Amino acid sequence: MKQILLFACVLALSFGSASSVFAQGTASAHNLIDIAYNGIPVTVDGDLSDWDDAHFVFMSQDSPFFLQITNGQPVQGVPDSPADFSAYFALKMTDEAIYVAARVRDEGVPLFDQPAGPNLAFDFDHISLYLGLYDIGTRPGSPHIEGPTTTNFNHINPVTEESFESNRHYRIASQYDDTESTLGPDYQLLLRAVEHDPATFVSRDFTYAGAYVDTTLGGTTAAVVLWDDELGYNIEWRIPFTSLAGKIAKGSGPFAEFEWPLFQPADGMIIPFDVDITDRDEPSPPDGYIPNTYLRAGQYPALWRDAHNFGMRGRIVDLSANPWDRPDSKFYIDYKPVQNVTIDGDLSDWADAMFYGNSQDHPHFLQITNNMPVQGVPASPADFSYYFSMKMDDEHVYFALVVRDEGTPMIETPATPNLAFNYDHMSVYLGLFDIGNRPGSPHVEGNSPGATNFMFTNPVTEEEFEASRHYRIAPEFDNTETTLGPDYQLLIRALDFGAIPFVSEEFTYNGAYVDTTIQGTVAATAFFEDENGYFLEWKVPFASLAGQISKRQSPFADFTWPLFEPAPGKIIVFDADVTDLDDGDRGNNRYLRMGRYPALWRDAHNFGMRGQIIEAGLPSTVSIDYTENRTAERPSSIELSQNFPNPFNPSTTIRFALPESQQVRLSVYNMLGQEVAVLVNGVQPAGVATVNFDASSLSSGMYIYRLTTGAETVSRKMLLLK
Repeated sequence: MKQILLFACVLALSFGSASSVFAQGTASAHNLIDIAYNGIPVTVDGDLSDWDDAHFVFMSQDSPFFLQITNGQPVQGVPDSPADFSAYFALKMTDEAIYVAARVRDEGVPLFDQPAGPNLAFDFDHISLYLGLYDIGTRPGSPHIEGPTTTNFNHINPVTEESFESNRHYRIASQYDDTESTLGPDYQLLLRAVEHDPATFVSRDFTYAGAYVDTTLGGTTAAVVLWDDELGYNIEWRIPFTSLAGKIAKGSGPFAEFEWPLFQPADGMIIPFDVDITDRDEPSPPDGYIPNTYLRAGQYPALWRDAHNFGMRGRIVDLSANPWDRPDSKFYIDYKPVQNVTIDGDLSDWADAMFYGNSQDHPHFLQITNNMPVQGVPASPADFSYYFSMKMDDEHVYFALVVRDEGTPMIETPATPNLAFNYDHMSVYLGLFDIGNRPGSPHVEGNSPGATNFMFTNPVTEEEFEASRHYRIAPEFDNTETTLGPDYQLLIRALDFGAIPFVSEEFTYNGAYVDTTIQGTVAATAFFEDENGYFLEWKVPFASLAGQISKRQSPFADFTWPLFEPAPGKIIVFDADVTDLDDGDRGNNRYLRMGRYPALWRDAHNFGMRGQIIEAGLPSTVSIDYTENRTAERPSSIELSQNFPNPFNPSTTIRFALPESQQVRLSVYNMLGQEVAVLVNGVQPAGVATVNFDASSLSSGMYIYRLTTGAETVSRKMLLLK
């Protein structure tokens, strides 16, 4: 893998309910997953068919974030390939418990050995979940700082009120903690990966809660089942929230008398977490040590027994209230007005993007094929697997691929783009319109079972014609209530564009009724250093998907396709598939698809994925006026005016001024020093601006609002009276 630069700023996202309005600034896509809450009931038996609504994260050393996890340093125990060791991981919740699932490929020695005690399992096959059970909300980074990285912490025993110093910091209830940013307790939960029958599973023999809790874990249920071919295993683990509440520390520990709070999940909460899965294939010799192999979600080094900076965010989605917002089909698309992406095959500028990992080990793989036989199933994730990502700015959509292909990566393809389907290529089936809160796809193919052909109206001649394939058009000309805009099927051949000059019309294709090559796109590819795979970047202007782009003889020849305008909060529909063909495999290509439907070929069918556009930055419920209220005056220093009105209920206006464009953070704190709102966070232009702050969610009392730049900090007080 190429070196990927560390993206050190971990950002958070807060949505609230499904009807949330995205305000100025939203969040980073790269570390956000959805947690299904009140979804399909889970039976702990090692069968993952009841995880159909879950978001599974693919963990392998091909992940663009893998080197970030190690801070670019050499890694002990790197897997040989995704066949040697890779995994899918997901979380679900009910009111009573959190559920953990993993599907682990291990072609060495799956479920290797077991130590005598759970707290000695770190070097053996196991799964560890580093979990913050509290709502992180809109905070820009982790509230968790390990003692040795700054100074030691002084904890307060809530029973005796005595304080003690520690260099490891596991968070406790907010009313007893000693830092401004802490919201609740952290846990490091470990389960040994040995075959577990839930009927005979003894939680305290095989589980462990690390750090100051430092005890075995009671009341959990687990199942670990070896695959039929013995090349991997499945994990299911149910952890009641009551097992993580009350007095759970060892009686002799400094936390022995702490009453850990009971977590109550709710729709829209954002919780921080990390997870790692460890593989061990052989014992260390008496005179040496063989390092274990580990894979981590998140972007920080091994946590061992300490809560450090959580790398992942889990958004809780209540499916009983939002059945359309299923985590299994959600994909977050990073948006900026202008993206800083260079099309060169180097993905270091994609560190803020979400990557969807795919292989035939995916728990949804058979659903993609509707449980029918599949031509060209990959031999393993080493034979064929990939990571896919998407970004947008005001003028372009960007695609990125990391493809593991230990056969013949980027095999030669035919001269004509529209014949590339059986060769190495990427297809993206894209609906460029905002689907919003609609419960299902608005796309039904004319000759699908139970459907009839569609009657289209030519917007120029006003004549009608029948179609058995349905690519959506501008809403004012469409004939169904649910259609919102046009669809596209965008294809790019996977070739070595370092050796072949890229010409958009020669290597790209727009299928179905448009049925033409695409103009004005830019692409680049690069091989892995060991040539067992490749990277691909593709930039497509929205303008190339607008106007009259179909072939002249097509019934859509006179259509004017609308120009898409991305914005945070819009939800588009899409599918994507990547196809692999190796030497001698003609007619037996392998494909892996995002979404849940068979090969679309040249037709828009039922889109399986939803892409939610989010903007890097902090979410905010405030409105900020940078046009009418910002004047040409240039103050000589930063200014922070008294809010008006003051006292206020529930909203007030805050005015600030800057002598020059600079990085600014405007935050609100309670009298305990806890940050309760972030109103502005980012580079702001010189001049005067006003911020309207709504404190409806806060209780009455005195608050401090603080304006911070790189050189100065100014604070004022305000009084909320309800």
